[in-house]
Amino acid sequence: SGGAGGAASRAWGGAEEAVFALGGYASLRSPLLPANLSRYTAAAVAMGAGGAEAAAQQDGVALCLTAADAAATAVDGCLFRDPRKVALSSSLPYALLALEAKPSSYPHTELDFGSLVWTAWGSRLLSEHGYGTIATSVNAWDTRRFAQVDNNPAGHNTLVIRQAAPANNAQGTEDEVSFSQFNMVSGTVRFLEPDQEGGDWDGRISGRSCIELDASPVYGSLRRDGWLDAFRRYACPLPGGHFLLLDALSAKANRTRLVLSGGSYGGPPFEEAVAPGGGGDQSPGNPRLDVDSYFHSDAAAGPDALTGQEPPFDRPSGVGCSHVEHRTATSGRRRRQTAEIAAAAATNGDEDAAGEEEGAEWPDVVLLRPRCGLGRGRDGDGLGAVAGWASSSSSSSSSTPRGGGGRFVLDGLVRGATTSGSFHYLRRFRWVGEVNTTAGDATSGGGGGGVGPEGEVRAYVLASAPAPNTTVAQARAAAILRAGPMEGAWADYSGNGGGDDDSSSDALLEAATAVVGDSADAARGYPVAWAAACPPVLTSNNFGGCCPAPASAAADLCVCVEVCAGGQAYWATLNADADADADGSAAGGASAPGARGLDRRLTRVAHAGRCNA
Repeated sequence: SGGAGGAASRAWGGAEEAVFALGGYASLRSPLLPANLSRYTAAAVAMGAGGAEAAAQQDGVALCLTAADAAATAVDGCLFRDPRKVALSSSLPYALLALEAKPSSYPHTELDFGSLVWTAWGSRLLSEHGYGTIATSVNAWDTRRFAQVDNNPAGHNTLVIRQAAPANNAQGTEDEVSFSQFNMVSGTVRFLEPDQEGGDWDGRISGRSCIELDASPVYGSLRRDGWLDAFRRYACPLPGGHFLLLDALSAKANRTRLVLSGGSYGGPPFEEAVAPGGGGDQSPGNPRLDVDSYFHSDAAAGPDALTGQEPPFDRPSGVGCSHVEHRTATSGRRRRQTAEIAAAAATNGDEDAAGEEEGAEWPDVVLLRPRCGLGRGRDGDGLGAVAGWASSSSSSSSSTPRGGGGRFVLDGLVRGATTSGSFHYLRRFRWVGEVNTTAGDATSGGGGGGVGPEGEVRAYVLASAPAPNTTVAQARAAAILRAGPMEGAWADYSGNGGGDDDSSSDALLEAATAVVGDSADAARGYPVAWAAACPPVLTSNNFGGCCPAPASAAADLCVCVEVCAGGQAYWATLNADADADADGSAAGGASAPGARGLDRRLTRVAHAGRCNA
C-alpha cells in the first residue's frame, strides 16, 4: 500500500470488513496512518515545515509511537520502513472492532450475543471477561451458564435488562446473574444489504460495508414471555479509523411474566417480579423495561484487600500490562441543551424542574485512557472516547423533552473469575436510560421511562486518536496549528469523508484530535465525538425518504441521528414498518403498536460535512 512507507504504516494491509455467518463472528479493520509515513516521522516533527520532504530522503527513518526526544534511540513501538523489521508493533496503527454473534448452542459458548471488543493504537479500549469459567449447558432449560458473570450478558458489551436480574443479585462480582438473553437461541450476522424499499443507499459508507447483527430471537422475540421484540445492532466503519454503533430495540408488547425453573441441572431459577395488577406465571409481564448498554475495559489489578478501594495505577515491572482509565464528560451540545431546558422551565414558572436541570449530571461521553502501551514499560499509544445518544426524550419531568435519552454511569471495578478460579477484574461503564419507576419499586414496570413497544434507537461513536506524547499527535498538532487556531471549532480541511484515499483520509486523521471538557486535564488531545438528534431542518422526506417533521403522525416510525467523529458529521436514519402487527395488519400507529413492538432498520448513513463546534 504505497512503497516502503506503506510497508511500515500498513503492514497488515488496508481496510477490511469480514463476516463469518456460520461461525458467528464479524470484524471491521481500519488503518490509522496514511500509506505515506514521511510527515509523521520523528525527523519531520523535529524539522517543522519542510521536514516531511527531508525525512523522506533518509533511509531507515522510523515512526516511533513515543516521545519525540526519545525517538532517536527507541525501538519498542517503532514502525520501520524496512519490511524485514515488521514486528508486533506493526499492529499499532490499526483500529479493529470485533463483533460476537455465535449461537449459544455451540459447545462452551456464552450468552454474549452482540458483544464487541474494540482496539486502537495497540490497546484494547473495550474488552470483556473472555473465556473465564467454563460454560456448561446441555439444553435450553439448563441454566447453569447463567450463574457466572463471564458466561451471561452482564459480563459482556451488550444489552442487559434490569428486570432480568434475580432479587438480591450479586452485582459487580463473579456471581452476578442476568437472564437478559435466552439459552440455546441463535441470532444472525450479515453485511447490511442495499435498501430494498426503493431507496438508493447501497449499505456502505465511503465504499465500506456496514454489518447487521439481529439479536431479536436471542432476547425473546419468538416467546410470549420474551423481553424484546426487536434488537438489531449495526456497526459501521467511519473514515479516520472511527466506528459507529447503532442499536434499534423495542420491548415486547403484551408479554407474559418470565419464570424459569433452572431444570434439574443445578442452575439458578428465575422469577420475574410481578407487574402491577398481575399474579401467577401467566400474568402480564413488565410492559416497560430498563435496558442498560454495558461496556467494559481492562484493569491491571483489583481493589486493595484492606480498604476495598482501587489503588493508584502501578505499572507491573518488566512485563506488559493492560489497564484503561475512564472519565465522563459532557458534550457542548448537551450542556447547551440542558441550559435551554432549565431556562424554558424557569420561564414557565417551574422552578423545581429548572433547578433539577441546572444541577443535573448528564454525561454523554466517556474518555478512555490506556496506561499501558504495546510492549514493556511504555505509556499508552492512543486514547479513545465513546459518545452516546438515545432517541427517548423524556426527562424526570415527563412533559420536558430532553432529546438525549440517557447518560453514562461509571461502575468502577467489577469482578469475574478465570479458568483457574482466581479473580479477574474489569472496569465497567453503562449507558442508562430514564428509569421505569412505580410507587416504591423501580423494577416492577408500569411507570414512566424505560423502553416500551414504541422502541428506542441508541447511537454510540467509538473514536480514537494517538496519545499526545507520540510523534503522530505532535505532527497532527503542527498541521492543525499551521491551518490556524481552532477556537473550539474544527480545522477546515478539504477532506470530504472519502474512504481509503490517502489525501482525504489523511486530512480527516489530522483533524481528529481536539480538546474536550473544561479542565486542564482534558487538554490532552482526546478525540471529540458526539451524537445528537438531527436538527429539524434535516428531518424531511428529502433525506433518505425518512424522518418527517416532528409534528407528523409518522415521526415516531423513523429516527434520524447525527454523529460526529474525526471532525466529520454523518446522518443515520432508521425506519420502522408501519404495518408492524404480528398478523400483518396495520399496527394502529407508532404510539399504539399491536402485538409487536416497532422493528426499526438502518436505511441510510450519509456524510453530512464538517462537524459544527
